[in-house]
Amino acid sequence: MAKENQHLPCPCNQSSDAFSYDKNGWWKCFSCGENFHEDNLEEGIIKQKVSPKNKTKQKGLLKGNAEAIKSRGLTEFSCKKFQYLTGQDENGKWCQIATYCDDLGNPVAQKIRYPDKKFVWKGNPSGAKLFGQNLWEAGKRIIIAEGEIDAITISQTYGSHRWAVVSLKDGATSAINDIKANYEFLIKFDEIILFFDNDQSGREASRKCAELLPVGRVKIANMTAFKDASEALMEKTAGAISTAIFEAKSWRPDGIRTSADLREALSLDVSDVASIEYPWRGLTKKTGGGLQLGTLVMICSGTGVGKTTLISQLALHLHKLGESVGMLCLEEHNTVTLKRLLGIHSETASDKFDAKYNVDEKYKIFDEVFSDHPMYFYDHFGSIDVETISSRIRFMVKALGVRWIFLDHLSIMVSGIQAGHGDGERKLVDVALTHLRTLVAELNCGLVCVSHLRRPDGNLGHEGGARVSLNQLRSSHSIAQLSDQVIGINVPKEDPDSVYRELVLLKNRFTGETGDCGMIKYDREKGILEELETL
Repeated sequence: MAKENQHLPCPCNQSSDAFSYDKNGWWKCFSCGENFHEDNLEEGIIKQKVSPKNKTKQKGLLKGNAEAIKSRGLTEFSCKKFQYLTGQDENGKWCQIATYCDDLGNPVAQKIRYPDKKFVWKGNPSGAKLFGQNLWEAGKRIIIAEGEIDAITISQTYGSHRWAVVSLKDGATSAINDIKANYEFLIKFDEIILFFDNDQSGREASRKCAELLPVGRVKIANMTAFKDASEALMEKTAGAISTAIFEAKSWRPDGIRTSADLREALSLDVSDVASIEYPWRGLTKKTGGGLQLGTLVMICSGTGVGKTTLISQLALHLHKLGESVGMLCLEEHNTVTLKRLLGIHSETASDKFDAKYNVDEKYKIFDEVFSDHPMYFYDHFGSIDVETISSRIRFMVKALGVRWIFLDHLSIMVSGIQAGHGDGERKLVDVALTHLRTLVAELNCGLVCVSHLRRPDGNLGHEGGARVSLNQLRSSHSIAQLSDQVIGINVPKEDPDSVYRELVLLKNRFTGETGDCGMIKYDREKGILEELETL
């Protein structure tokens, strides 16, 4: 039976036979007046109901003329290029008509805008691409605006239509769905600039859309003096549009900050396979050359023995060699991390740094360390789950060129599991370590991670001289299995209060050699670990 001859029950349940097909791709209920497109039907069953704002009783697409819109500062040429028309609806009401095309460039829908700013859709908006998408194929840059008028405005004022400009279908509300639906088209461009409205919804949509797009390609444009591009042009300040694009900032996720971002905090008191040597010769010798990219290194010791100092000194060592370093210290503010690094450089313990140097002196030390290239820090804002940490590491490596990541510490990512839950905690650590291990291999970066220890049997803790061993690592099976190197720090058993420490290599995937790596001393005045002897 032909569809047009069928009379079916309406999904509204108001009629048993008023639901019929009109030959134009639409099913209509003559009882409730609701319309449904055939793309949303399968054998008479409703898959997706057309939203009320898209409902229209009009058949076919409206006709109109491309005319200059003087009130908006838009030329006839611009409107004609984007098929933004002026005309009348079936009731004789004047309106503006934004033409939307499918992936073949055929007009399939129209957004009808009335003088009172109300709008309706005609045609099949679900089959439409971004407004203006039919005009572009691929290139160096594409700019995405919230609305059709803004897209035309940007295209007209920025490069006289030489750059690709499109708009979302329904502003910020449709942003995420529009980006997802047109992802394959958008990634054909080397640079993607999000030029959304300067309001809360626009800023939030920019952030969420940026997270969906390829790392390192996204920039966000913003005009502080105007709500949008159209307002700027109406105020005869078209230059603000170009300026916003030229000054668009590369997007980076929340929490990723450069060392330069932290400089002002000093005024407050509060892929190669080649190895890079450790700053301690005994450890370099025992590991067979030192650190390598694509490896996971685990540092472990008792509480207060020196894990954080060791990784800070190692991070600064790599930075001074010209390597790009990222720091994720999850238990402290990154200002504290920064001052510890500067203290190591100036041979001043971090707790004495503020008292010893005035602000100008701090700035001088900062510039000595970071003038050549930045170090990157993570402000976690309470977000420390494995997925969040992994995404930030990926961004640092892919977008910022970081080669060495320092994570202090592993246990805090599984802090939601209470100690003593045994199998539950081990399982969670297994998942976290597997995730990080895969990430290191994927990105070919080096990851140095701090891990806590289980308290050994007996009364003697690691802080009191108990020896560090693999089986004392929390969830030791996964750590021992997935780490390439495991380095322990021992306190001398005969003098637990000593400033001396013993480095011991517990695992070495590269040579298999393990054992003592020599003695180091913590200088409480300098805040550094100095090597005393090597094997």
